[in-house]
Amino acid sequence: LHEGQANDALHNLRIYLCNKAILFRTTIRQAKSQALKTRAWSQVTSVQQAVSLHASIYTKTRKQMMKLEPGQDQLQKYKPLLHEQLKISTAVGDPNARGQ
Repeated sequence: LHEGQANDALHNLRIYLCNKAILFRTTIRQAKSQALKTRAWSQVTSVQQAVSLHASIYTKTRKQMMKLEPGQDQLQKYKPLLHEQLKISTAVGDPNARGQ
């Protein structure tokens, strides 16, 4: 049961991080007026809240799994979630950017 919860949380994290990158690329960079930028940033904020929620679910689920003394394969598969892993890079999405 814990493995299923952890897998679902990781899957949702991937989806929301991709959505966040797409929002940056398509909505924030394309916004011409202050009203559109404000609306775009509110969308990013809601996606970030979902990312935080699923990261919290994964962390709590992993903590419960560790109490059950998992095997070596589970330790390799369900590693601790680092804050750097929740950040996105929008520069990779722009093939014409300088310095890549």
